[in-house]
Amino acid sequence: MQWRSTLATTTIAAAMAGYILVARQSGDELSEVKAPAQPGYYLNQATIIETGKDGNPRLKLQAARINQNMTDNSITLQQVMVNYRSEDATPWILTADQGQLPASAKIVHFTGNVFIRTEDERLLRPEIRTAELSIDTENYLATAPGEVDFVLDQQKLSGIGLKYDMKRQKLQLNSQVHGKFLAEKTDE
Repeated sequence: MQWRSTLATTTIAAAMAGYILVARQSGDELSEVKAPAQPGYYLNQATIIETGKDGNPRLKLQAARINQNMTDNSITLQQVMVNYRSEDATPWILTADQGQLPASAKIVHFTGNVFIRTEDERLLRPEIRTAELSIDTENYLATAPGEVDFVLDQQKLSGIGLKYDMKRQKLQLNSQVHGKFLAEKTDE
């Protein structure tokens, strides 16, 4: 019985060697099949919490999906919500369809239905709406290159381009600024 398995193995090996020899003589190259790029890691329905020096939550990031790209170590986020709270900056919340974080950068790029608003009960909770927004996480500076709506209560300013200092609550619309302010009704 053992001689049959040895004969079968030898026959298969000889057939493979013959095929390779014939393929090379006829000019056909054996092509290597490369596997598709694999993600470094991925998370579904993820919540990541970063704590401050005091141990309390400082940043809470939620995403429907997080992927790491192994070719450049960048990270992509889908259906993103970021809730930021810190002692030295005004708390805020951000939502977006997508997010992109380059591997070595401290700037996060958000695209698709970007919405940001302060979460400080002492403020009137201004809101920013735009299609694209970048946040410098070291300097707490948000910038947007395109159309931006800034809404405060029933007041609205629209413009092109934005620079928003999140620590100092200082907003700058760059060009084509248009506003809509509704007067309050008084009951007299």
